[in-house]
Amino acid sequence: MDEELMRWHAFASILGESIKVPAYATVGRISKDQSVTSFGSWVGGTITDVERATSRVPRTAYAKLGELAAQPGGAGCDGKLVMTTTKNLGYEYRELGYAAQNGVAVTVGGFDAQEHDQLLALLTLYNAIRSPLRLHHAGFRFP
Repeated sequence: MDEELMRWHAFASILGESIKVPAYATVGRISKDQSVTSFGSWVGGTITDVERATSRVPRTAYAKLGELAAQPGGAGCDGKLVMTTTKNLGYEYRELGYAAQNGVAVTVGGFDAQEHDQLLALLTLYNAIRSPLRLHHAGFRFP
């Protein structure tokens, strides 16, 4: 398993736990040849086994990661920041947020508002490619 991807996802998990709402986050590397290495799992609040089995959020998060990789040259591989206010993909019941830059992509889906998905994606991306973020209480003491 890629330790760097696991570290990036652990950061998303800490942020998700502070919100206490289940969401699915993926982190991945996209290369210019459009290949992807990724890791994803649930972050935040609790989710039942039935919800986990029936949710389309994980599939949509990976589909969006694949869509980013399929863009010519790979989304964000040119150094530009790519973010979205993605509209419904047709097979998802909620919208999805993502952010990509320098070959790193983060997709998040499942929070109550797409803006929250996008914020978690952007903070996780920043932590991965710019500088590790240090969080003061991370919402545990003051949500």
